[in-house]
Amino acid sequence: MQKVPLTQEGVELKRRELESLPEAEFRNQLKEIQFNFREWGLSNFKLNEDQIAYFKEMPQEIVDQQGLGIAIGFDYKLEIRLTTPETYNAPLASKRRTRVIAEGSGTWTPGEPVHINKYYIGVSYTIPL
Repeated sequence: MQKVPLTQEGVELKRRELESLPEAEFRNQLKEIQFNFREWGLSNFKLNEDQIAYFKEMPQEIVDQQGLGIAIGFDYKLEIRLTTPETYNAPLASKRRTRVIAEGSGTWTPGEPVHINKYYIGVSYTIPL
């Protein structure tokens, strides 16, 4: 798997790369994303030193939520929107306020599989100036 930039274009490149894999390998990658998202992210995205430090310090609960949401997004071919700050000149994660956003919609009928219309997960950062 190649490393891609942590941009919206990079996420779309990663999606195409994953979708081109044989089904068994695609499923293995989804498991890695869901259960080992921190390591998967570090090995699949080109990150600067501040991003790497922040990603390593991110609380496990947020990492787990992101992994699940992103795996679902890739699996169901849902829109994945990446929002990142323009610059990374602020103090590290302990100085930033972080908010996880998860939104979705779908339907479910007893005895039928879940139908997901959309699922969005994001993390917003407040960077003090």
